[in-house]
Amino acid sequence: MGINEKLSKEKDKVSGMNKEQKWEYFKAYYLAKTICVVIAIILLIWFVNDTILQKKVVSAGCVYSVPVSDDAKEALTTGFLDYYHYDKNKYEAFVSIDNMFEDTEQKMDANAQEMALITQASAGEIHYLILDRNNFDRYASGGIYASLDELFKDGLPEKVKDKVIYTDEPESGISYPAAIDLSDTKMFGDSKEALLVFTIGIPDKDYPKKFLDYILNM
Repeated sequence: MGINEKLSKEKDKVSGMNKEQKWEYFKAYYLAKTICVVIAIILLIWFVNDTILQKKVVSAGCVYSVPVSDDAKEALTTGFLDYYHYDKNKYEAFVSIDNMFEDTEQKMDANAQEMALITQASAGEIHYLILDRNNFDRYASGGIYASLDELFKDGLPEKVKDKVIYTDEPESGISYPAAIDLSDTKMFGDSKEALLVFTIGIPDKDYPKKFLDYILNM
């Protein structure tokens, strides 16, 4: 029996049923198959969106208690992509501009935000931080600051060699270089304090040099 003949026979069978009979027939013979098809379509859409269409994040940062102009925000995102000729259809850069809560009635929210940031940095979702000195000291105990000695084995650029800020390693207490003062750069020149920290979640070993070179050459 051909497909057309089968379809015609099925149509004739259904046409003689009332609404309740059609629904019972559909549940008995087609409901399970329909659900399976819908699930398969949803999974396919999820797979395409999550693995094929999703852009790769090449630069991700957070700024706390440091004023950032709209131009600077654009420079940290699309500007970075343009500077290194990233295909914007495949790659993206983002920065979160936020201020820490004051230690008043919102202290619990501030602590939750602090833990969330430490978790994201540890998981490689945050690559750099730009903070004032108060927040730099506050986050130092989180163990998410990468050592500049490890990141820049060939040495820092001359422009910032005397701009390094040290902190103590949480467990050993040993002092190490963790931040670079960017307060006299074009991008952060309006800030009294703008300390750049690279986190332990940097995407690749070349990223810190690329990002710092970009900031210094703006």
